[in-house]
Amino acid sequence: MTEPLNLAGADLRGFEPFDAGKYELAVTEIDQVFTKNESGEGKMPAGTPGYNVRYTVQGGEFDGRHVWNNYWMPTQEYEDSSEENKKKAATMKGIFARFLIAIGYSTDEVTSGSFAFDPTDAIGRKCQGVVGIRRSDEYGDRNVVKNVKKLETVAESGIL
Repeated sequence: MTEPLNLAGADLRGFEPFDAGKYELAVTEIDQVFTKNESGEGKMPAGTPGYNVRYTVQGGEFDGRHVWNNYWMPTQEYEDSSEENKKKAATMKGIFARFLIAIGYSTDEVTSGSFAFDPTDAIGRKCQGVVGIRRSDEYGDRNVVKNVKKLETVAESGIL
């Protein structure tokens, strides 16, 4: 005879996306990742490094829910391959730099040209995130991080 399962208090919310909006987010996990792009048809060459960041909503109706974002770090080879790719690389670097500034690193530190990023130091840092919903018939709807800002900036403006 098998033992009965105690599923009292089980979280039945599932993986349906939560409402789009502005949320206080904490970085709860960050891993280095690399593009696969085995077909060669993707936007970035295979092996392009990046960071997969898991955020956790802090407070409110969706407290404890997670949303993820990848930040890509284009290689010098990619950047040097064309003027178009140089512009794309600058945009991707800017997106990651804004993330770092939003979680509390100084602009001067991040843009110094010699910033030594330690992903473990980002854990627990907070920001305000604009979360949206990406619609997909193929993969199912999911939340996406559209933008992040410093919490202090949000507090000063009074807009969350």
